Amino acid sequence: MDPRGLTAPQDIATAKPRWRRSKRPATEGVAWVVWPARTHLLRGLAVLTFILVISVCVYFAMGSEVYAGIAFFTLIVAVSPFYLPTSYRVDETGLEVDSLLGRRRKPWATLKVHFHDGERGVLVSPVARYSLLARTRGFYLPFLDNREEVLAVVEEHLKAGKV
Repeated sequence: MDPRGLTAPQDIATAKPRWRRSKRPATEGVAWVVWPARTHLLRGLAVLTFILVISVCVYFAMGSEVYAGIAFFTLIVAVSPFYLPTSYRVDETGLEVDSLLGRRRKPWATLKVHFHDGERGVLVSPVARYSLLARTRGFYLPFLDNREEVLAVVEEHLKAGKV
C-alpha cells in the first residue's frame, strides 16, 4: 500500500495533489489590487520628470554623483507606492496589504477603530483617536469600485473612531 493511501496504479494517476496555494484556510472576504500609476499615467510621468530634475539640480548644486544618486533613490522609494501595484485583502481573520516592498498582515484583534475618508478609502488603526500616530500605525485601504463590500467587512469588526 502506498503511503498516500492509494492501492492501485490507476488511483495514482487520478490522485489530486496534496499541496495548496495558501497555508491559511480560504475565507470569505474582499480582495483587490490598486495601481495608481496605471490609472494616472500623465501624473506618473510628471512625478518621474520632477524627480529627475531634482536629482540633476542636486548634482549641479553639490557637484557629486553620489548625492544625486541618493536624492534619486530616496525620492523613488518615497513615491514607490504610487508606481508599484499593491494588493489588499480584507476577510474574517483580518486584513493584509501586499506589495513588492513587503507583506503586512494584521488580525482584527490588534485593531481598534476605522476612519472614513469619504469616497476614497478607509483608515483602520490600533489607535482610538485620529492623529498622526493613528495614520502611521494604521492601514489605509483605498477603494476600487468596492466601497460597500470593504466597509461592510470593516464595520463588522471595528467601531468608528473619533476624529
